[in-house]
Amino acid sequence: MTELVADAPSTQWLPMHEFHYNIFFHLRGGQLQRAKELAADNGHRYLANALAVCRPCQDLHNASTIGAGLKQPAQGSFYGDLWMRACWRVASSPTCSPYKRAVYGALSGNLEAMLPACTTWEDQLWARMRAVVDVCVEQELSTAKQQGRSHGPLPPGYQSDRGTFEAVFRDLQAAVGASETLDKEITHIVQRGIVLGDGVSLVEEIHDWITGQQIEPPLLTMRFLAHVALLLGQVGPETRTAAYSALLCAYIEMLIHDGRASLAATCAAAL
Repeated sequence: MTELVADAPSTQWLPMHEFHYNIFFHLRGGQLQRAKELAADNGHRYLANALAVCRPCQDLHNASTIGAGLKQPAQGSFYGDLWMRACWRVASSPTCSPYKRAVYGALSGNLEAMLPACTTWEDQLWARMRAVVDVCVEQELSTAKQQGRSHGPLPPGYQSDRGTFEAVFRDLQAAVGASETLDKEITHIVQRGIVLGDGVSLVEEIHDWITGQQIEPPLLTMRFLAHVALLLGQVGPETRTAAYSALLCAYIEMLIHDGRASLAATCAAAL
């Protein structure tokens, strides 16, 4: 770059992949404060401000709940909707690098801007879930009465339908396809079941996955799945179905066959 200004990557079409990648990395990990500090330290004040105010305004200074004389700074901004629309425009700009678009897309709920930077199943799940949550927040704010000002219109193209977590997983499966390895596949099955909060279906899917394998799953994989079933059985007794018992029996048989019968007592006691 030939200009030492913050918007030089956009004006000269020379993207700063590493900087925006690091910002996106921290956002992906939930480290919003670290991302804000990184942007400020590198002279990106606009991005640092966007990271600070692109959230619902919350005034924590309430003497009735936190005690008189104890002040805390307010979070977010009354003009968060304006910042959100500005971030949406940056995320929609074709002159920006993929990771810059992803950063501003994460701040504005722009799923199409986030997805190109999401290279794994987990990253795509995070982006899709974040977009759903952002839509829910914006819809709640648009109807909230305890606000200092009314929110302006949402950006053109902003998703108006809240959608469901079930729809998120259907869209994700359609986008990723069936190119997963066996270990990844079962991990994603477990993640989906936990996110959806459906323990009964999760145990059934785990059992179907095990019985559908041509090669016996590794002992460590079976150990993980058996302990997931044990945990679900303690949290919700309704998960103790025939599939639950069959899964634990299969794990016990593997332990005995592997010469580790002493470890089978815990699982056997849960039958």
